[in-house]
Amino acid sequence: MTNYNAMKKFKRVARLWTENERKPHDFGDGQIVYHSEVFLLVHIEKHKGSSVTELARILDMTKGSVSEVLKKLAQKGFIIKEQSPENASKIMINISDKGKEILEKHEKIHSNIESKFKKYYETLAEDELKFLEEFFSKFEDFLNEINDKDLSEIIVKK
Repeated sequence: MTNYNAMKKFKRVARLWTENERKPHDFGDGQIVYHSEVFLLVHIEKHKGSSVTELARILDMTKGSVSEVLKKLAQKGFIIKEQSPENASKIMINISDKGKEILEKHEKIHSNIESKFKKYYETLAEDELKFLEEFFSKFEDFLNEINDKDLSEIIVKK
């Protein structure tokens, strides 16, 4: 008989990770910031002066989705929209000082969390690390496989 406790535990961990990613955060100033907003801020910082269209292409998102998040970021004062000096019809998106503060806090949080887990990770033996790498590689392949299929293809007919 197979023991599925490890699989059940992994599913719980994956669910907790997803819940944490979706949970809005207060970075200490009373302002609620959502994961999608931080995600877009990170990419705006990476691709300074990009337009909505360019950001949508880079992120493989619709212009509407990007515009919706940008609107929220602008309302919170996290971004600045400026007309391009080279092209009057292009609006460039950049991060405001307030947005940079959010990114700095976000990076500090990630750094603190990762350093705590890194201490444990460094205690693992080479064979344990190899097992984890193989496990996550197989799990990634599995997720890619099911993500590429329509749900009707996954239903098992008895």
